[in-house]
Amino acid sequence: VAALTRHGDNSGVCKAACGALQNLAVNAANKVSIAEAGGIVPMVAALSRHGGNSGVFKVICGALQNLALDTTNQVSIAEAGSIAPVVAALTRHGDNSGVCKAACGALQNLAVNAANKVSIAEAGGIVPMVAALSRHGGNSGVFKVICGALQNLALDTTNQVSIAEAGSIAPVVAALTRH
Repeated sequence: VAALTRHGDNSGVCKAACGALQNLAVNAANKVSIAEAGGIVPMVAALSRHGGNSGVFKVICGALQNLALDTTNQVSIAEAGSIAPVVAALTRHGDNSGVCKAACGALQNLAVNAANKVSIAEAGGIVPMVAALSRHGGNSGVFKVICGALQNLALDTTNQVSIAEAGSIAPVVAALTRH
């Protein structure tokens, strides 16, 4: 975490540090330890700083995805301002299946929290996810994560309408025959 804070402008260090945190955050106790060590805020800051670098962005989102499996972290990650830059980079890197999978994975886990469901929709997260359904419909791994994110978001009744209006139904039904 200290390396990420100290060298956050260096994309190589940021990618390596977030990669280590991503792998460490697979462990439940480590999710808590990373948050307690102050790891969430510098990762979220790096989203904005390195949003144009798809490799760094993918690793940061992977780390946030793993951290967001902890309910307390879901709130902390959102409060640190992660949702808008994840949505922005999902739009910017929508053609990159790795970034799309990582970003939607982070949003999927953040959307377990009721307030985050609303925040993701308010940040414009539904439209780029639905666009990615068509763009990456042949990639079952990406498609699964997008559908998981939409599934969590659709537990909010307002989001149900927004997701359908964004055109999600036809590509999801098509995936049933493709995959």
